[in-house]
Amino acid sequence: IHKHNFNTSAFGLEEFVSPTIQREVLEAVSKKKQKEVITLSSEKRKPIPYLKYAAVAAIAILATGFGGMKFYEEQVQEHNLAERQKANTLVENQIQEATFVIENPLPVLKLEVPKQAGNYHLVAGAFQLEENAEKKMDQLREKGYYPRNMGVTRYGLHQVIYASFEEKRDAMKKLYEIQRTENPDAWLLVQKLD
Repeated sequence: IHKHNFNTSAFGLEEFVSPTIQREVLEAVSKKKQKEVITLSSEKRKPIPYLKYAAVAAIAILATGFGGMKFYEEQVQEHNLAERQKANTLVENQIQEATFVIENPLPVLKLEVPKQAGNYHLVAGAFQLEENAEKKMDQLREKGYYPRNMGVTRYGLHQVIYASFEEKRDAMKKLYEIQRTENPDAWLLVQKLD
């Protein structure tokens, strides 16, 4: 008897020695089995009934849960809609009941803006686009002037003026001051205002 197993599929397994097989016993058993008649019935094996009931119960629980969830969502939406309508009517009633009487009004603020009058005008610039003229007027307002757009000239330009003066002497004095301090390109326009 060889004690080495060279079968690779049995690698790592312990050694097993099979006892000798007695043929006589097997032949007797096989003859005995031949005598037994095996009967096959056409009846199917009965499935276990509780599995059916468990499946039906699980489906019923899921359907009930889903239906209950939908019902709950509808109830929440109805409740939210009712509360929103209540809040809207409450706000509307409060707005209608509100009174706007001010017992201590603020004093009236009177601003005196010098009227642009005179034939002598100090021109800050002439612009082809009205948007640029508006920007220049905003810049002049920030500096404390009361600018005016003189309208469109016959050349299609929008003239923006610093101020207008009745007397030429006053206009020239202010023009020199503006040319010295902020805009050397300012100039004097002599024209009647409309």
